[in-house]
Amino acid sequence: MWIDVAFEATLQSPFTIKKKRNEQFPETLGYIPGSTLRGMFASAWIRRYGLGDDFYRLFTQGQQRYPFLYPGSWQSSPYPLTTVSCKRHGGPNKHGVEDLLCYYAAGKEEELGKRFQCNHTLSAKTGSNAKPAGCGEDRKPFAGYVYAYQKSQEMPPRVSYRSRMGVGLDATTGSTAGGILYGRSAVDDVWRNEAAGANETSLLKKQPAVFAGVGRVEERYLEKLQELCKTPMFLGSERSRGFGQVRMTLQKQQRPALEARLAQFQKSQGDGAFAILLRTPTILLDRYLRNHLDLQVAVGEIVELNDPYQHVKSVHLATWNVVHRIHKDDEWGLSAGSVLYAKSPLPRKDLLSKLQELEAQGIGERREEGFGQIIVCAPIHLPLVV
Repeated sequence: MWIDVAFEATLQSPFTIKKKRNEQFPETLGYIPGSTLRGMFASAWIRRYGLGDDFYRLFTQGQQRYPFLYPGSWQSSPYPLTTVSCKRHGGPNKHGVEDLLCYYAAGKEEELGKRFQCNHTLSAKTGSNAKPAGCGEDRKPFAGYVYAYQKSQEMPPRVSYRSRMGVGLDATTGSTAGGILYGRSAVDDVWRNEAAGANETSLLKKQPAVFAGVGRVEERYLEKLQELCKTPMFLGSERSRGFGQVRMTLQKQQRPALEARLAQFQKSQGDGAFAILLRTPTILLDRYLRNHLDLQVAVGEIVELNDPYQHVKSVHLATWNVVHRIHKDDEWGLSAGSVLYAKSPLPRKDLLSKLQELEAQGIGERREEGFGQIIVCAPIHLPLVV
């Protein structure tokens, strides 16, 4: 029996997962990819249980789903690419954010143009008779993370980074070697509580950094995976220097029912309407096994579509095989946050069934590594300011 499981990683030390290879000053990803999570559990499994049929079923046959872990909770997801916010006072706790997907899909150019100007009401100065005025600044695309299954002002904690520089050592003299300088960046193991104030630096105002996501595993393996979480676990690079230690917790998790989200979305957008948000990067292949970036083609193979609109961005994906210590083939895929809006002629019951399967299984290649995870009819899409 397959069950949804929430994977939660609490950082015990900073971690670094390189964005690109062979850079003098490599940047780190601000999240934990599913391939890294799977590799960490696979290494821990070998140390504790050794190789065997269970190992191959859990980690090599593509049966399980190891999710991407984003900051905050398992509900965290990158904002849709169609999200905008005030360029001067951006963010849900300032002048608000809004997803313009529905306006793009409807082709309402005049209304869409108005949405690119911030209309947040500014308070009048104390003692002034002037009426409160609108902000009037331009709105620009807004990136970050949102709790995708709810529509609220709450925002996941912001990831904080640290950088370190180093110099090469001369093997002969044991002192600094000339002309060798390198650096590294890492995700900090704590993040500051934004409510603490911009100038507050007390550790009491900091929180342990937590990254989470929801995957799918066979229920019979859950207890053994939970046992692994009691052992020291490390991920990313620079592990021999103490980077990447995490404390993992796994528990059953039921996602919010799609039926209610679909009904709410169609109440606003009409019968047959739905939207798909890519929570993680997605790798799509055509019939000749070439990468392509057409989301509506991939979804259209499963659900009949009318008048689709997609807003997508490409991303270069470079991953590492920790067992063989070589890099995997580079891939081009769709960036997390890419979105699709469409209407389907299918009856609601049939449409709901297909979308539930799509959300549970994901789309594209390498889904066992967390790629291709989607959220259907996320509340952020509805045309209301958050």
